Parts: sequence; structure tokens; C-alpha cells
Amino acid sequence: MSRKRYWSFYEILRSYHKHLKENYADLITTQKYLRTVKEFSRFLLDKDKTLYSFNDNDLDCYRDFLATKRFYNRFYKPKYLARQFSIVSRFYKWGMSKSIFEKNPFAGVILEHEVKIFEGLVPDMKPLRYRLNPPEKYRCFVDELDAHEEGIGLSKGTIDRHRRHWCLFLIFIEEKGIKGLYEVGSKDVLDYQRSLADALDCNGDKISLNERSRRLTVVKQLYRYLARKGELKQDPSRVIELPKMQRGLPKVLLTPKEISRLMAVPDIKTLIGLRDRAILEALYSTGVRTNELSHVKVNDVDFRNGFLRINQPKGGIAFQRVVPIGDGALKYIDRYIKESRKKMRIIDKDYIFLNYKGTRFSKSAIYRMFKNHCVTSGIRKNVSPHCFRIACATGMLQRKADIRYVQEQLGHRSLQSTQIYARVVPMDLKNVHRMTHPREAGRGRMSL
Repeated sequence: MSRKRYWSFYEILRSYHKHLKENYADLITTQKYLRTVKEFSRFLLDKDKTLYSFNDNDLDCYRDFLATKRFYNRFYKPKYLARQFSIVSRFYKWGMSKSIFEKNPFAGVILEHEVKIFEGLVPDMKPLRYRLNPPEKYRCFVDELDAHEEGIGLSKGTIDRHRRHWCLFLIFIEEKGIKGLYEVGSKDVLDYQRSLADALDCNGDKISLNERSRRLTVVKQLYRYLARKGELKQDPSRVIELPKMQRGLPKVLLTPKEISRLMAVPDIKTLIGLRDRAILEALYSTGVRTNELSHVKVNDVDFRNGFLRINQPKGGIAFQRVVPIGDGALKYIDRYIKESRKKMRIIDKDYIFLNYKGTRFSKSAIYRMFKNHCVTSGIRKNVSPHCFRIACATGMLQRKADIRYVQEQLGHRSLQSTQIYARVVPMDLKNVHRMTHPREAGRGRMSL
């Protein structure tokens, strides 16, 4: 009787990868399946299990593991977790066809049934700060405020943020025993301001001065709205003195060598690698925000003149702008459109950068992609895509660009925001220090 061969995990993974490449032309699907199997193997390792010893009695433990898994302070959706089960089931089914496994512990799993199970297991999809509701007697008033802000053209994100801050203030006066908004006095408003000094965020840390200022500003806006309606005799929020907004220098910077190393990570011979390289090049060349780049459409790129139109900037349509983009970035974007985008599934056909589903590549997806490439490149700094924005601004300022042009490139409302980047690498001050300091004098100017 011949003894059954034992396959190591790496042998199984290599064989499964080969099977996926032969049966799936879409590279994104291949990577998604491999990523899910690797994550499943890490779960098994933590539980002292193997691919062979996992059985249907362990399914509940795996469900609990997936249900409590977080992604940037949020839980995954039940439908996504049910698909994870489906992918692992297909993996075991393939293993049985190759005589690697004797049985499939996921054989009885039904996708629709798993969605319902995960709906009961996954905690509330949003953190506490997003789940605030006003006291019942103020619900209609808050809805009225929302409708007013929507009518004057504020963005959905701004309206949601104001609603949360209104709820916090209304909950405070309700707990204090105040009967209504018109009964609130100046002393009560000052008490609320003092209470913010000890307020905590969702991570258990004290809120910043900037967050305190935003919450108090919303209270002033609330009473300003009541005053415009003619329902307020005296505004108690006049006693509020807003904390001074603080904005220091960026803590983490990327050097030119690190940027070059990061740019070289995506494999431009693959569909996804070419897309990632195009995104990185566009971020560094233009200095735009990730949310602005994720909303760029195919027709927003002017290949002939070298411009990029920003249709959804921070601050609303009043801050739409057209910014220059370099030839290097345009070259990779053109290659991505002609070589990669054609072969990808396309649903949101207007947007230029797409994910594996064919929909718009979101700003959180850009952040995740950026962090993954940073790890691969060996960069140990806690960086984000915003570092490319900083690098773009500081690089232009070091090469004597007028700060007004840099302000226009970045889309800053105030010149003070742009001046922060001028303080990051003070080249003029460094040259004066080198030329005039007693211990440095005579060493010459620094070259850029």
C-alpha cells in the first residue's frame, strides 16, 4: 500500500498559483484568491492548525476571526466576508481534484446563508463617533438643519460632520437638564467649552485643539441659524472664544532616493503594477490629494498640453483647478489606459483609475496600495500618500518656484498653508548659515 504524499504549504501555493494563471486571465482575480488563501493560512498558524487538520467543526472559529477583523478602524461588510468563505471553498475543491485534500470542510457553505450569519456576527459597521443620534425631541430640528445646509450647497461630508457635532452639544444640554435650546445661557455654553478639554475620541485619546475649535464653531453656527429665523433674543454662543488652530511641520518626509525606490516597486509588466505606477507618478508630479486623484476622469487629462483637471477638490466646486502634470507621469498614464485599462473589467467607464471590480479606485484603496509598496520597498517610516504632496511642494520651493504658483498647484485657499512647506527645508537660511556662521563661514553655498 503506497503512502499518501504530504504537500508543504509552499508547494500547494505554487501549484494553486499556476492553476489560477491558467484559468483566470484577470491578474486581479488571481491576486485576490492568493491573498485570501494566505490570510487563511495565517489564521491556521495562530490556531496551531494546518490545511489538512482544519475541519467543519472549526468553521465557527474562522467566522469569529473574520467578523472581528478590522480595516482602518472599521469592520468588513458581511457580503465580503461570505465571499472569503467561497474563495477558500474553491481552494479546497481544487485541492481535492489534485488529491491533496481528502475532503472540503467548506463544502456545505452557501453564500447567501453566510451573509446572514455574518450580519449577526459583525459588530456595528461604524465607530461610536459616527453613530451619534440627537435626543428624540431635537430630531426634527437636526433634520431641519441638515436640509438647510444641503440647500446652501454644502458637501455631504461637511453635513455629516456638523450633524455629529450638533448631536454632541444637544446630548450635553439634555444630560444637564436644560429643557430646550432657548433656555441655554452663556454659562452653559462655557461649561460645554470646558467639558471639551476632557473629551476623548474613539481611540481613548484627548481630542485636539483643532477638533475643539470645530465643535465650538458648529455651536456658533447653530445659534446663528436660529438668529436668522428671528427665534432668538440673545445669542449665548457669543461668549465662545475659539482655541487657536494649530498646524505644525510635517513629521515624516520622503527623500528623493526613497521616492525613486518606491516608484520602482510596482511591476509595470502587469496590469495592476502599471496602474499603481501611474498613480504614484501622478501624485508626485501634481501634488494633488488622493481624493482628488481618485475622482479624475479620462477626459480630465490633457495629454497634448500637459494638464490635469481637478473636478472634485477639497472645499467644493469653487476650488476646481487645472494643474500641470509632468511628461513622465503622462507617459505612464497613457500606457495604463492603452495597455492595462482595456483589459480590466470596466463599470465606472468615466473614471480613469479602476479597481478589480471595474469601479472607481477610492482614496482608501490608494492609501492601502501606497502602504503596501512602502513595505515592499523597505521604507520603515510611517508615511502616507500625502508625503508625495509635501515632496512636490518642497521640491518646487527649493528650486526657487514662486510660492504663489505653488499655492495654485496645491489648491490651498490661504497662502499660510503653503508657507508651512517653505519652512520644511529652509534652503535660503541654510545657505546664509553656511556662509556667515563663525564655524561654517567660507564653505560655499549648498547645491540643490
